[in-house]
Amino acid sequence: HRIGQMLAHRLGIAFYDRELIDLTAQQSGLDHEQVTGSEQTVDARLACDNPVQTDVYLAQSRIIARLAAQGPCVIVGRLANFVLRGRPNRFDVFVYADTNVRARRIAGTPTVRRRWCSARTRSGPTTACTTPAATGATATATT
Repeated sequence: HRIGQMLAHRLGIAFYDRELIDLTAQQSGLDHEQVTGSEQTVDARLACDNPVQTDVYLAQSRIIARLAAQGPCVIVGRLANFVLRGRPNRFDVFVYADTNVRARRIAGTPTVRRRWCSARTRSGPTTACTTPAATGATATATT
């Protein structure tokens, strides 16, 4: 989040991350909690097993495409790199940190205990520990 935000600020362009949750709920008519619970969990069974997840993905994809068409922007996560594939002037960045770095970064957060985060980061990204360096995040910038 922070790296994408800094990039957008430095380039003087729009930045979208969690705002996409609100936009998706508002523009799709889906419940805000449904969007929050489904929007970062797309898997191979998308169209078959989870119609809510499919609706969230499709609604969010339309919004991402529209925002990118409006002008240069940075979009963090939400499969923006996939949604905007083939688009000219797209630039993808993937930020990753190993488990120890993620645990140290999360432990620096005032409300999080190091031991809890260390256990959580062993199994990969979680919604409970979310920072770009903590989870590995994709930022897609379009120009």
